[in-house]
Amino acid sequence: MHFRQYLLSQRPDYVDTNSRNTDTRKENMTPMNRRARFLVVIAIVVLVIIGVVEMALPHLGFFWHLANKSEVAIDGHSFVVPSKYFLSRSDGRLALLRLSPVVPLISKQSDIAGPFARQSIIGIYTHKDGKNFDKDADYLRLKEWLTNESKQAGLILESERTLSTPIGTAYCFQFNSSQVAEVRCFLEGSKITVFFDGEPRFASDVYAVVSGASRVN
Repeated sequence: MHFRQYLLSQRPDYVDTNSRNTDTRKENMTPMNRRARFLVVIAIVVLVIIGVVEMALPHLGFFWHLANKSEVAIDGHSFVVPSKYFLSRSDGRLALLRLSPVVPLISKQSDIAGPFARQSIIGIYTHKDGKNFDKDADYLRLKEWLTNESKQAGLILESERTLSTPIGTAYCFQFNSSQVAEVRCFLEGSKITVFFDGEPRFASDVYAVVSGASRVN
């Protein structure tokens, strides 16, 4: 404190302007201002929580693999679950999910699995008619039917693949749009169908699943 200010402070009528300014600021802190500050704090907390959730979503498969086997079985067939996927149901139709974060405001509602996630799914199930797939009898028929169904959904036939697996040959059809890929794979001499619905960048995951198919001993 300067000497002059010290002398002034000794006068009876001296008023500390710093204290007065502090008191004035406290008086100006109206309930509306306090409410605004509270809402800002809440918004920051919510954003932090969203950020944590967004970062955790791609790693859910890792945690599932820690607690479970990396293989699933259906109708005498075993399939390896990719590292980024986790099993979400096993009631006769296996569903392997992979979640990736999205920004809800700029994503189509039909493409997302929740407030902050888009799902890519690999499904494994048995043919409804109970017949084994036969290339000579079923390939062209299924190709035509799948192509017509996909056109109605705005997808086009992107590729046809033949895969070698430990239990025989698999035949796959992939249909793409700008945001979605659909893959359907059929195992020769089997009732099993393996499909993929999700982001095009993850479509290759289903081919890895099919290529690793084996029979349960």
